[in-house]
Amino acid sequence: IPILLMGILATVGIFIYNKLRRGAEAHFLREERRAHELLKQASAGMVHIHSKKKLLDLINHITTKTLKLENAEVFLVDENSSNFKLYTTRFRSKYHYSEMISKDDPLIQKISVMEEPLVYEEVKLKKQELENDTTNPIHEIEFQMRKLKAAVIVPAISNERLVAFLVLGEKSSKRMYSQEDLSTLWALSYQAALAIDNAFLYEKEKRHLAEQSRRQALADMAPGASHQFNNRLATICLTAENLLDFIKNDFQNSSKEQIIDMF
Repeated sequence: IPILLMGILATVGIFIYNKLRRGAEAHFLREERRAHELLKQASAGMVHIHSKKKLLDLINHITTKTLKLENAEVFLVDENSSNFKLYTTRFRSKYHYSEMISKDDPLIQKISVMEEPLVYEEVKLKKQELENDTTNPIHEIEFQMRKLKAAVIVPAISNERLVAFLVLGEKSSKRMYSQEDLSTLWALSYQAALAIDNAFLYEKEKRHLAEQSRRQALADMAPGASHQFNNRLATICLTAENLLDFIKNDFQNSSKEQIIDMF
């Protein structure tokens, strides 16, 4: 009987295992598709957000929550220096690295010309292949990604210019990023780049309008201020003329000794 049961279980077990495996795969696929749909919906509404802070916080929050990531950061280009500054991060206590990355850093140079996300595992394999070539920038790139705890880096490029990049950590499930994940993230980065450019232009226009409003206010104040100033000058001139006339008359009717006594 035990041998017969073992035979039955050994035969049926394969079918049960395959069914469970297919069920688990279908569940993960449904979760992945749902996550991709959420990311696509979020990216569609990004262009309507004009605040850089709100925009980048949204990108960071939605990617972390949807893909169930351990960490995520967004670096934004600084308009004055062209370096990249840490703008927003999830799980701040876990982040212990530089808040400014130079525009000349090999990592920045690499992602500035990429047409797809940069995956750490691929960089790591490339580094191992070029272990003896210490001059190759891949070593510095791998080091930077490891320090950033980046499983994937997604550049946001607009008009052939890197405006920001998203640093994504490992998934909490420890599953690898699928090709669909990377494709969705690349589409997200395209929309993000357009939205960031719009936010830059909006803030620039806002500053321009504020300056224009200030100048207009000064221009409106100028006639009134000029009139008041002229009134004061007229009063001063009139008083001075009266004093001159008074002194002139006094001097004409006074002797030399009286004038000396006045002073």
